[in-house]
Amino acid sequence: MKWKKPWVSARGHSFDTALSLSKPEQTITAGYKIPLDDVLHEYYQLQFGLKHLDNRDTESLESNLAVERHWLTDGGWHKTLYVRHLYENFSQGLQDDGVQFVLPGASFSRTRTRGGNMPMWGDKQSVTIEYGDPALLSETRVLRLLGRTSWIRGIGENHRGLFRLEGGANITDELEKLSPSLRFFAGGDNNIRGYGYESISPTDASGALTGAKYILTSTLEYQYRVYGNWWGAVFYDIGDAFNKTPEWKSGTGVGIRWASPVGPVSFDFAWGLDAEPKPEFRIHFSLGPEL
Repeated sequence: MKWKKPWVSARGHSFDTALSLSKPEQTITAGYKIPLDDVLHEYYQLQFGLKHLDNRDTESLESNLAVERHWLTDGGWHKTLYVRHLYENFSQGLQDDGVQFVLPGASFSRTRTRGGNMPMWGDKQSVTIEYGDPALLSETRVLRLLGRTSWIRGIGENHRGLFRLEGGANITDELEKLSPSLRFFAGGDNNIRGYGYESISPTDASGALTGAKYILTSTLEYQYRVYGNWWGAVFYDIGDAFNKTPEWKSGTGVGIRWASPVGPVSFDFAWGLDAEPKPEFRIHFSLGPEL
């Protein structure tokens, strides 16, 4: 649920809030946007968010406060420089802690599409880098790198292909000092279907999921238009969240896609081929852009 007040002042300032509620996590965010001379392409933004997470072996309450500077280039790249303050109080497996990080960062992203809410051609690239250091009031030294690329290509009017590749790394000598929101988990609707939401990660001595230093996942999907706005899909996902060497987890299945007025609606039947102690069957539902 989102709410936006587009004109807070005569200078074009705007304010927005968003609320997201699900069983594992509840999030509320607020943002204040200050446009610059190039109103459409350059602005400052203040962001504040609270999130409560209770999922599997992790329960946490985190707050984020960020100051951001945004640019949109002629080539369509959205560039952001920012500093964010993260405080997270959490319980995870054998660990109970409260940590803070001050993270300067930069992100670059570009989205290109042709053909409405369910395009026959499109791609999205994004890269983010963050750095934390005890000298900057962070719990430990860490360099965070995240990247994602997604591609949609169609042949004729009835065939679509989708490819995604996502990777991330926490370069640090003290993983245990990172909060859960900075560690990586895999599994669920958005990366490896056939597995529970964020159910793939290393574990501690008690068997609890602890999150990982690295993540690498990929998706390959083919869709065929059955009738009108209805499509069938087959897919294969693979990846892992790991600390040293990946132990690849794969999932495959079939699905239904509906090109609704507000974007694709996806309904998937997926099998986690490497789930333990035996392969799992799961149903996944999602709404929103595929890129």
